[in-house]
Parts: sequence; structure tokens; C-alpha cells
Amino acid sequence: ASCYMWSLYFLVRVVDTFPRPKITQVILLGIFVGFSLGVRIAGLLIICYYGMASLLFVVGQIRDRKNPKEALISIAWRGILSGIVAYLSVLPFWPVLWKSPFDRVKDSLAYAQSFDWNGFVLYDGEFIRASELPWHYLPKWLIITLPEWTLESAILGIIIVGMILLRSINGGTDEKHTL
Repeated sequence: ASCYMWSLYFLVRVVDTFPRPKITQVILLGIFVGFSLGVRIAGLLIICYYGMASLLFVVGQIRDRKNPKEALISIAWRGILSGIVAYLSVLPFWPVLWKSPFDRVKDSLAYAQSFDWNGFVLYDGEFIRASELPWHYLPKWLIITLPEWTLESAILGIIIVGMILLRSINGGTDEKHTL
């Protein structure tokens, strides 16, 4: 969890300085993404967040009638650098890659994606197959297990992002909103 949090920290630092984040921050982002991937496959989400933030930045450049080509190239090269560093950082922690570093990545992802577990889960006093859990299982589990401040922060964050999106859709102000 700490590697994932550091990844998020450096992601925010990098995105906040788009289109030209410092190379040291890009490298640190790559290192912690690699460490996160070494622990859990969910570290891939950080890479998706980088891509989404890049896309939103470029769309903002187009909306502001700026030429996004230079920004896009800069962001892409830094993303590639961060990806290479992440890959090199994950190698010591992902032994399956040692034998064939490039071929095994695809195999590992395919295996993790197709992992099928159909065991039983205790839910509301009954054992229910994992594949037959009701839709309200996840929201209820989150409400029960997350600390109150995390839940309140998430709800507040959703409200703030929603307000920012509504303001920008309705032709809001010229303020720059960063995360």
C-alpha cells in the first residue's frame, strides 16, 4: 500500500507540472509504479491514470485553442521513460520475468486476468458463491470496512469533481483546476 501511495504522490506531482514534469519526478514515478506492480497487479492502474491525465491535459490544450503537439510529445516521452523505469523496477520482484522478460509479461497479465475463483463468501449470514454475489455486496463492504474519514473524503471528492465538471460544461470560469 505504501508503494501505491508513493506512486499516486509522484503521479500528482508529475501531472501538476504537465507538459514538462521534472525528469527526477518521472523516474521516481516509474520506480514506485514498478514497486507497486511487484506487489500487486493493481499498480497498472497508475499507468492508466497517467494516460487519462495526459488525455485530459491534451483535450484542455485543444479547448484553449493551443497547439497540443509539443505537449503531447513531451508527455508521451516522459510516460515512456517512466514505463521503462517501472519495468526495470519490477524485474527483481517478479521472478516469472527472469526467464523471458518480454514474453512473460503478456502471459502473466493474461493469467491474472483469467484467474477464476468461485469459492464461497459469507454475506449477511449466508455462504454465497463469489460469482453470485448481489450488486450491493461491494458498496456494503466498502461502507463497513473503510474508515469514516476515507468514506467522507471520497464522497466530498466526488462532489467537488462533479461541481468542477458541471462548471466546465456550462462554460464556467477561466480558473485552472488541478488535482
